[in-house]
This record gives sequence, C-alpha cells and structure tokens, in this order.
Amino acid sequence: MPKAPTPRERVRAEFTREIKDAARRHLAEHGPAGLSMRTLAKDVGLVSASALYRYYPGRDALLTALIADAYDALGGAADAAADPFDGTDHAGRWLAVCRAVRDWALAHPHEFALVHGSPVPGYTAPEDTTGPGTRLPLLIGRLFQEAAAAAPTARSATRPSPPRPGPRSPRCWTGCPPAPPRTWWSPPWPPGATCWARSPWSCSATSPGSPPTRGRTSTT
Repeated sequence: MPKAPTPRERVRAEFTREIKDAARRHLAEHGPAGLSMRTLAKDVGLVSASALYRYYPGRDALLTALIADAYDALGGAADAAADPFDGTDHAGRWLAVCRAVRDWALAHPHEFALVHGSPVPGYTAPEDTTGPGTRLPLLIGRLFQEAAAAAPTARSATRPSPPRPGPRSPRCWTGCPPAPPRTWWSPPWPPGATCWARSPWSCSATSPGSPPTRGRTSTT
C-alpha cells in the first residue's frame, strides 16, 4: 500500500500545480521564449524568483515539466478515445483517436504548439520527455499493427472472390504480364486475371489460337 503524502508534501504539490497553471497562462500570452521566472514568481505570490527556484531550478526545468504534462494529457485523450472499441472496428477506432487529438489541440493550442510547434530558442529537451513524448506515437503504431494483423482475416471473411475469366486463347496467356508479388493486401486473383482485369476485351476469342479482338468477338 503506497504511503500517504504528508501535509507538507500535499502543500508543495498543490503549489507546484499553481506554478504550472500560471506558466501556462504565460505561454498563452508571451510564448515559450517569453517565459520569465521573475514575472512568474510575482504572479504566484512569491517575493522573488529565488523562492521559485526551490520548486524548479530554472526556466528549462519548468518547460520540461510543462512539456511532459502536455504529452501525457494528449496521450491520455487518445487512449481514452481508443479504449471503448473492442479491437474489430479498426477504422472507427482510428477516427476516434484522430478526433480526440484534434479536439485536444484545439482546446489547448498553446500547449500543443509547445510540443509540436517550433523549437524553443535555447532549450534542449532532456530524456525526461522521451517517455511522455512517445506515448501517442506508440499508440498509433499499435493501432496500425493490430489493423494489419487482422486484415487477411477480415478480407477473406468479407470480400468475395473475383469472377474467374472465361476461355482464353494461347496468345492471351503468353501475352499476360507476370503477376505481382503476393502480399497480405493482395486480392486472390486467379492465374491470368491480371491481363483480364486490365483489358477484359483483349482476351476474348472464339477459338483457341485466334487473335485477340477488341470490343467484340469475331463471327466469321
């Protein structure tokens, strides 16, 4: 069982949230480059910026905390959108995740710009942002992986086989291009169907060995 925080720790955590909320307001008004520790200290009721350094050792540390929070919030919104689906409606789940990401970006434009906009001058993101920053990309990769794994089963269960072509002349069989390599998304075309599909009239013949006709079969 986790240990309950002490009153001092709860006060510190609450004041840390106040600092980050004030910093987000500064981002909206001045952008990341205009984030000032001195101005921020005054906004949260501290006498000087030195008191703020007890919570964050500098502007970069505060930016790192804001970036990690933004990544986590964006990933949480995407996870919440994907969770209700049972894993069979891959298109629906993908659309839900895309809408959730867009909605979060519209609701938090300055935080979205902080993580996906132009780099902040003079700031280099530390490794602390790697975990939160890969949360959404890993989710997207998992969605694609699950959809790809289910594609052959879904295709065979829902897509009927194409009609087999009619009689062919030897000239048609020898003139057909080679079939493309089979992949998991390739339709189950029968032999010679590539030629038939590209030019359905070019392989029609009244008898084996007769030359291909275009548009109609020969009656003479």
